[in-house]
Amino acid sequence: MQIYEDFERRASLLIDGIVLISGHVGEDVVGYSDEVPTCYLGVPGRVLSTNVTFRENGGTEEYGYNSMEYLTDCCVAHFEHEAIRTLFAEENAFAHALMLSSLRIMEDGCMMTAILRANSVYLSVFHLVQYLAQQNVYLTQSQIANLLNHDRASISKAMSRIKREQGTIWNAYAANKGRIISISNPGV
Repeated sequence: MQIYEDFERRASLLIDGIVLISGHVGEDVVGYSDEVPTCYLGVPGRVLSTNVTFRENGGTEEYGYNSMEYLTDCCVAHFEHEAIRTLFAEENAFAHALMLSSLRIMEDGCMMTAILRANSVYLSVFHLVQYLAQQNVYLTQSQIANLLNHDRASISKAMSRIKREQGTIWNAYAANKGRIISISNPGV
């Protein structure tokens, strides 16, 4: 499922699952006129849109919408920007967690860039599978092929090699196949 999340209206916290987030960083952030494409995997614990939450009034609408493709079943909570700003000002632990989330999102973007620019299909698949195993997430070979822009046969060969040569990583990754995500309090 692909949606366009309106980050101008609210902040989002990914509680469970994994999403592919793509958009553009505009001039108001990078300081020159070209837009820089962004692409990263959103994983549990990431607070999305803090750049909008703390942007001063009167800023541009560069961050109005980002594309979010849900790669697994997801649980996402949404918060008014004012609530985030209030908690940030009043709770040191919350402010610390929010800043760590922002740093990790930058790290996620760098990691995704490195995966996409790997020297071979095998290396890009290996690093993605390793990362997904750490996040307790399993994606189908079709999803991985679409995500990495490689053909399905190349992905299948790489996955077979990982399974054969990197048993520990493969077992950690495969353990998440069929994982059911449950929401204990869907009304909250």
